[in-house]
Amino acid sequence: SVTSPAAGTKVAVNLPQTITADAASGAGSISQVQFFVDGALVGTDTAFPYSTNWTPVSLGTYVLRAVAQDNLGNQTTSPPVTITAAAPPTISITAPASNIALTAPVSQTVTAIPVAGGAPIASVELFANTVSLGVVAAPGPYSVTWNTSTLGSYGLTAVATDGNGLKPTYQQVNVT
Repeated sequence: SVTSPAAGTKVAVNLPQTITADAASGAGSISQVQFFVDGALVGTDTAFPYSTNWTPVSLGTYVLRAVAQDNLGNQTTSPPVTITAAAPPTISITAPASNIALTAPVSQTVTAIPVAGGAPIASVELFANTVSLGVVAAPGPYSVTWNTSTLGSYGLTAVATDGNGLKPTYQQVNVT
């Protein structure tokens, strides 16, 4: 059986997905599990845990199946699992501008605006390098105050999460 993603899951188009499956044989041992998306073979795994990577390249629904084969040549096909590839959210940082120099100590408002996506935005998380500056829930405004006295270069990043849990698209601005 296909164990991940679960039936009804929404995934982001153009974002790699890992498809996993469980398989067992009553008479022998599993020699391989093949993974199919809409009837096309996308990968084969010969060792537990059985998985393969696949990237949905267009919006819409996809049907996933796994075919397990044991060392005796017996095969079985999993029930279908239908998932949907949706448009991920896109976000733009509107303040501060990219490539500016700030004077320490910094107390700067970091603001982001979601600009596109398939589902309404649920939240936006803002970062300075890899340190979270905070999560702002919908409906926004999506702003946080960044305070630092440490000199250096920073990548300010905004990550939008939509109502489907999708959050692969982000923007970064660089400040010094």
